[in-house]
Amino acid sequence: MYHSTVKYKKGYDYILVESRVYKTSVQPDYTVHTSYVSLFPNGDLHIKEGYAWDGASGAFDTDTNMRASLIHDALVQLVQEGKLGREYKADIDHEYYSTCRRDGMALLRALSHLLAIQVHDWTKTQQKTYEAPSRPPQGKDNDEAQ
Repeated sequence: MYHSTVKYKKGYDYILVESRVYKTSVQPDYTVHTSYVSLFPNGDLHIKEGYAWDGASGAFDTDTNMRASLIHDALVQLVQEGKLGREYKADIDHEYYSTCRRDGMALLRALSHLLAIQVHDWTKTQQKTYEAPSRPPQGKDNDEAQ
């Protein structure tokens, strides 16, 4: 079957190549599941292989913020999809800061990152899906594709 458009999402720079489990301070009273992310009441965050994220928005991606950006983006996505309440914003932002510090980020730099994400209301931001035209397959198989 031939499709006249292709659907994609902008903004993803990284794809997780191995599933990971992280202990977080975000502890809802219920379990949350999506295709790639699960969050449990004890704070365990499971992120599956293939999860895509954009790194640290508004900052250079470094060894000291890469893991933090993965965890933060996965948790933010749960809020944006309505699976986790907005009341967790402070905990999610603090998780980013704590992970940066554990991974060796200097105190003042980590505080500046925390301030930047605290003033940005990411709970209202939603990932956009775009549609772009695509070309029909070329060659004699074109009729079969339709």
